Amino acid sequence: SKGYNLSGGNSLAEVSWNLLNSKGTTFPVKQKIPNELGLYDMTGNVAEWCADYYNSNFYAQSPSSDPECTTGDSGMVIRGGSWSNHSSDCRTTCRLSRYAGSSASNIGLRLVLRDKNER
Repeated sequence: SKGYNLSGGNSLAEVSWNLLNSKGTTFPVKQKIPNELGLYDMTGNVAEWCADYYNSNFYAQSPSSDPECTTGDSGMVIRGGSWSNHSSDCRTTCRLSRYAGSSASNIGLRLVLRDKNER
């Protein structure tokens, strides 16, 4: 990481669709610049469901490498901010939560293919 506050840079306008520039809607992928890994829309457009449960104290007690929260009572983690979020919710360090099974027009998911030999 290059230490950016956002995924792909520090300029919200360059990397994301958010409350300030989205006009209340999503946009096709690859309209903004990618992050260092070549992934697009990791900040803004739609927030992404994560496999982790939300626990507000988790990082105070978690391992520093690849932490995974497997229990919680406040829903699942969503990250990345969306077209309806202010800049403070589009930071890479921001975690919000929603209950599993809920839906909203500003939340989506990214499918990831993991190597069967991982973990």
